[in-house]
Amino acid sequence: MNQEATSVGERREAGPLSGLRFPGSLAADIEGRLAISDTGNHRIVFGHVVGDSFEVQKVIGGKEAGFADGSIGEAAFNEPQGLALSGDMLIVADRANHAVRMVDLASDEVATMAGTGELAGDTIAPGNALDTSLRSPWDVLLWDYDLFIAMAGSHQIWRLDLKSGELAPHAGSGTELITDGPSETAALAQPMALATDGERLFFADAESSGVRTVGFEPGSEVTTLVAAGSFAGLAWGQGVHRLWIADTYNHKLKMLEPDTRAVETVEPFEAELDEPMGLASAGHMVYVADTNQHRILRVDQIDKRVVELEPIGLGD
Repeated sequence: MNQEATSVGERREAGPLSGLRFPGSLAADIEGRLAISDTGNHRIVFGHVVGDSFEVQKVIGGKEAGFADGSIGEAAFNEPQGLALSGDMLIVADRANHAVRMVDLASDEVATMAGTGELAGDTIAPGNALDTSLRSPWDVLLWDYDLFIAMAGSHQIWRLDLKSGELAPHAGSGTELITDGPSETAALAQPMALATDGERLFFADAESSGVRTVGFEPGSEVTTLVAAGSFAGLAWGQGVHRLWIADTYNHKLKMLEPDTRAVETVEPFEAELDEPMGLASAGHMVYVADTNQHRILRVDQIDKRVVELEPIGLGD
């Protein structure tokens, strides 16, 4: 699965009764806030989950692809994917703009954090984040004052120091292989999703069909946990202390127990999925972007009950 060949525009056309179009990624918190990468509409949708509904409060960006900062009505994205939510800060992996963006939810302003809007060459040199071209950033994860970026196009994970603004590789040599070992020499294969249990950084390596892990400290070891599936979404399940996995092209959700490396399909499961991609965990709930059915599901981690959230206030 090549990152340039899986463009949203190349998928089958949507019948977006929900108002969403190929939602790709999610971020959620215990307060009921939910952010959705409405990838096919080149925008971010933000609001609150109330009962079985999703009440839309902000639509960030428009339906036309572009690259522009400014107010949430003026800003433009291009196939946004991974999200990270912390307080009033919402960080976006703006995949097809090869940039990382930040939405200030208090002021309703969008600014670029990393990237130039241009596709980087085969080799990316570390440096100031705003002067460094990126290569298909697909997911983001905040950890203390660092932002970790799944750079699918360069087969690496990068780290942005939020204090200094410096960007540097964290794991992966840039060679597309499946090789464990020290982070600087390990080889990754299109990392597309990030998650953490508070101790380790998990990532889904799409081309290797695997879930792998690396520490947060520079020089940490990369270890493959499993390599059997078509994984494109991850979320740490606080309710079950396992890693939830979107097994996208097998149209299933799975759970991984990292210490034993045991993987099980989530069953019984009330909903029929079609290429689920994004996952987000908050409390004992997991939210699922059922991408090809243009909808968001909420799954109770304990009893596996599934609810399709009804968007309110989104429109077409």
